[in-house]
Amino acid sequence: MNIPEVTNYGNGNAESFESYLSRWPKEYSNIPECLIKNWIHRHWADFKSKWITEGALTWKYELINFSNETLMDIGVPDNLRACIDHWGSELFTKTQRRETWLAARMLECGTTPAPILVFRNKGRLPSLIKYAANGRSSAFFLIEGHLRTAYLWEMIRHQHEHLKDQHQVWVAEDDLSQPSDGARVAP
Repeated sequence: MNIPEVTNYGNGNAESFESYLSRWPKEYSNIPECLIKNWIHRHWADFKSKWITEGALTWKYELINFSNETLMDIGVPDNLRACIDHWGSELFTKTQRRETWLAARMLECGTTPAPILVFRNKGRLPSLIKYAANGRSSAFFLIEGHLRTAYLWEMIRHQHEHLKDQHQVWVAEDDLSQPSDGARVAP
């Protein structure tokens, strides 16, 4: 596989997204630019160590509208659930969290500034098989966008005045998955 490393990742001086994108291989044009920016470039070490081996370079990606109800049903592992719930609870209880650029933007716009990424559960992704085997069942599992998801969940719980009814979400599927049945939107 010929995936470029993010130059200087982890030392506080990572190359710009524009520079990285200019080196992105055309053979992986199945991955939308939004995900290259918000997932691969921003979280390079995690992507390299975990998601390449899970097959992320060959997945299909589709931008779909999720309702608030569908968002609340996204699966996350227990060890992350408590953290996500904590971040979300602070959205309305801690001024310091509420005044971050992300929280302020989401509270004003009622949705995320960039779509989160979930994997459609078909029981074939190795890291999710163990999760599902522990008695949990969800149609979608969160891959990227943990803080945005935390804020959305809390906005839904609080029925925030600016909360949108629909939110754009990237849905990934492995090459054996069936086409999605969601409401498609233009990328």
